Amino acid sequence: MTQQPAPAVSLLSDYGLIDEFAGVCRGVIMRACPTAAVLDITHNITRHDVRAGAYALARAVQYMPQGVVMADVSQPSAVRRLVAVQTDGFVLIGPDNGLLSPAVAMLGGASDAVELSEGRFHLPTMGGTFLGRDVLAPCAGAVAAGTPIFELGPAISPASLLPSMMPLPDVSSGRIQAEVLWVDSFGNAQLNISTEELQLAGFSLDELMSVSTGKIQRVAKPCAGYHEGLAHELILLTDAHGLISIAVQGGSAGDVLGISSGSAVVIVDVEDGTTLAATDAVSETTMNQVAEDASATSDVPVHITPKEHKK
Repeated sequence: MTQQPAPAVSLLSDYGLIDEFAGVCRGVIMRACPTAAVLDITHNITRHDVRAGAYALARAVQYMPQGVVMADVSQPSAVRRLVAVQTDGFVLIGPDNGLLSPAVAMLGGASDAVELSEGRFHLPTMGGTFLGRDVLAPCAGAVAAGTPIFELGPAISPASLLPSMMPLPDVSSGRIQAEVLWVDSFGNAQLNISTEELQLAGFSLDELMSVSTGKIQRVAKPCAGYHEGLAHELILLTDAHGLISIAVQGGSAGDVLGISSGSAVVIVDVEDGTTLAATDAVSETTMNQVAEDASATSDVPVHITPKEHKK
């Protein structure tokens, strides 16, 4: 007899690892489905940073085993319904606050969705402040154990789920206004631009570029990999997710440039091959322009596109 693989449940949250929150959710899931293989994507999303959680989930979900994904990153001031969303091979469970939308889009769209309102799948609440434990985790365990999502609550339209806002770069000849999507634990800063957009702006991938933030201007060298940079050199490269990242060989681009998620970054040509000193500050005009551009950066919503039902 062929042994069936254990049902997979992948977790992502902003719970951290100091308190018992993540471990308790794992326990609740495994009480509902003792055979579940529970995987941790991360529990170190910045507290209440829904956008950071959404990006991390979208980056990771395509590498997870098919099954259930439970994600929980919420803003205390926002009350959103809790949902389960069916995609091709996955059921994503979490708050309807934009956290799930990029991952659902990455997986090809949703076929069905329900609101998690059926109380028989919930734990008795001790105060209503830990819905991850009391609602999301038991529902994730139930689905892993074979419960159809339509038993968890009433069907809702996938198109009604809150989209996540993805910033668009401003690309013009010889200039790109970008935004930092994410600074990883190594200090590498991922931008919302691709190699194709660099080329569309007229940049050559074998020539130096000037990278400006609201405080600092540095020259960056395009590289194919981290190993091509000299010690403490600022480099641009295409990262593992197909986007342009700024890195510092042996250091942190986030620290060197003073940037974090949401920071504005302007990339322009280095005129006449002039190399700017590492500590050069941007002129007042450039600083003002960066600030104005940052406030004007446009976003595009990532909607969940309903998929046609398979017969």
